[in-house]
Amino acid sequence: MKKEKMTLYFYVVGILILLLALAPGFLSAQPKAPAAPFKVGIVTSITGPAYGYAQRAVIGVRYRIEQEINKAGGINGHPVQLITYDTTTKADQAAMLTERAAMVDKVFAILGPNSSSDVAAAFPTAKRLGVPDIGMGATLRGICEQNLPWCFATMMSSDFSMEPLAMLIDQYKVKKMVMMVDAKYNYAVSQGEDGYKIAARKGVKVLNAKGKLDVETGWADFTAQVTQIKNFNPDLICAILFPVDTAHLAVALKGGGIDIKKVPTFMSLMLTDEFAVAAGAAGHGILGSQDLDLQSTDPVEVAWRQKVTAFGKTVTNDAAIYTLSSNTSCGYDSASFLCEAIKRTKITPSTPLAEARKKILDELPKIKMKTYSSKEFYFGVGGRFEKNRLVKPMFLTQDKEGTVTVIGQLTE
Repeated sequence: MKKEKMTLYFYVVGILILLLALAPGFLSAQPKAPAAPFKVGIVTSITGPAYGYAQRAVIGVRYRIEQEINKAGGINGHPVQLITYDTTTKADQAAMLTERAAMVDKVFAILGPNSSSDVAAAFPTAKRLGVPDIGMGATLRGICEQNLPWCFATMMSSDFSMEPLAMLIDQYKVKKMVMMVDAKYNYAVSQGEDGYKIAARKGVKVLNAKGKLDVETGWADFTAQVTQIKNFNPDLICAILFPVDTAHLAVALKGGGIDIKKVPTFMSLMLTDEFAVAAGAAGHGILGSQDLDLQSTDPVEVAWRQKVTAFGKTVTNDAAIYTLSSNTSCGYDSASFLCEAIKRTKITPSTPLAEARKKILDELPKIKMKTYSSKEFYFGVGGRFEKNRLVKPMFLTQDKEGTVTVIGQLTE
């Protein structure tokens, strides 16, 4: 009996020793809790008149975060969580959703908005709440500097985007022109003002009284405006409207007997694939500007375009959205610079929010990096390139048989 007890004793002890030896393996085999994420807000116009710009920008953001950052292990071992808010292209919504992202969802930073009218409301809110905000549109000149130090932009300013107009004036020896803008949205009004300044600088007469040819978003019948333009007989037409509205204008111009291949028609940033699809053959020849050369042979850009386009097709079957544009690159750049700032500061999701935001803010202006291009980008420090606005080249574009094509580059 005593021998049996001793045998049982050694047997139990052996089992315990074995369990202790195997315990680390069992523990390590248990699934690890997912790492806490860095929360980032996307506040932009997923719907509304500016939906096309925003949706293209979001594809750029998502590709950078989902395919390149999170799939590679996140930032310092933590994934990035995107929280998207739709402003519907309404300024009051932009301000409210910026506050919600900052105060309720407690995001580390905000990307967006795109529409300048949204930005004009969102940026002051971000500044007041002390949250870094990188606009993916924000073309209004001075909007970043007015909201220093918290606000940045990755798209060129409105005055810079209008400069190709000066190239056209020289190229076509323009002496007289007409100016039409969307009076409802301040981005268009701002670019229109820059257009008037360029005309004055170049000694070009604007034939219509200021505002007399202006329209508002959603107009479909441009018969009256086309009649006036025809009577003016201008050398150049400058129309700063949303793409679909400009498409209606292009159709009306063709119907009214005005050949835009003979009378150059410039629409600045509004020349997008969305316009090309809506206008069809009536839009062939129309001119615009952008800070992305879609015909670049830079191998880095070529590879990036292929990858992002393929990703975009998994998001939507709308070719006007998944086709690359300046908006796509601006979204990509916004996410790239934000993630690089988070990485360099070595903050974690548990870093006190105010401290984390301040570190991101301080780091962003220091960054010089290559994103989708072999060229190095960085935020301007004032002067020709607005402080806190990304310094990028500017190109003249044209709708060539339905494809937005770069046909010239602005030189400083």
